[in-house]
Amino acid sequence: SGDRSTWAALGAVDVEAKPKPVRLALVAVLADGTKLSFNKPISIQEAPYDERTLTVSKKFVKPSLKQRQRAARESKALTKALARTSAQRLWRGSFTQPTAGIETSPFGTKRTYNAKKKSRHLGLDLDGKIGDPIFAANAGRIVVASERFYSGGTVVVDHGQGLFTMYFHMSRIDVKAGDLVEKSQGLGAIGATGQVTGPHLHFSVRLGGLYQDPHYLLDLDLSSDTSDGTAAVVPDAGVLERSAPRPQLP
Repeated sequence: SGDRSTWAALGAVDVEAKPKPVRLALVAVLADGTKLSFNKPISIQEAPYDERTLTVSKKFVKPSLKQRQRAARESKALTKALARTSAQRLWRGSFTQPTAGIETSPFGTKRTYNAKKKSRHLGLDLDGKIGDPIFAANAGRIVVASERFYSGGTVVVDHGQGLFTMYFHMSRIDVKAGDLVEKSQGLGAIGATGQVTGPHLHFSVRLGGLYQDPHYLLDLDLSSDTSDGTAAVVPDAGVLERSAPRPQLP
């Protein structure tokens, strides 16, 4: 916090993790070299993820060899980009919803396509019309700004220290790799590009190499996290509508 009386840390749990007790261990090193330690038992709780069975066109589940090769190249490039996170924290204050649309598909849903192909939804979908604006959830550096086979128009923002936000299916991209962006700066517009059946924004959060429910990040009140100690002004991009309650973090 601005008055240095409160410290907060973000930690990730794998979406596939089984409910179980674990221990949270923290170690702090003060400026004079003194070490402080903290150890507390916590529980990984079961999350209420949905399951859905969908029937879609074969083109969505049986891409051609050329398309699979393209997707493999793009997957490799994304993995490389995510491995080069900034060592510094680039974001400040609370994270904001990147577009004003309501939630149409939650994080973590298990999907079965045409009774065969199974996948996990590693983001949340926000409704919108083609051309509706998309904003950066917080400050960071653009590490991906390109058209991809599965995710269409794609922007990935590196917020530093292993935290990324991702924006998929965009109809227009207004930034390029290497750009520094501020919170609520325009990134582009909602579209229906890539492997989708209609316009929306797929919004993902990745922390420490693991995809997380974006609600956990969006719900955190970090308004006191400012460089000069003053209160942060957090613009409101809209209210999320949720389909199910989430377990509370300890």
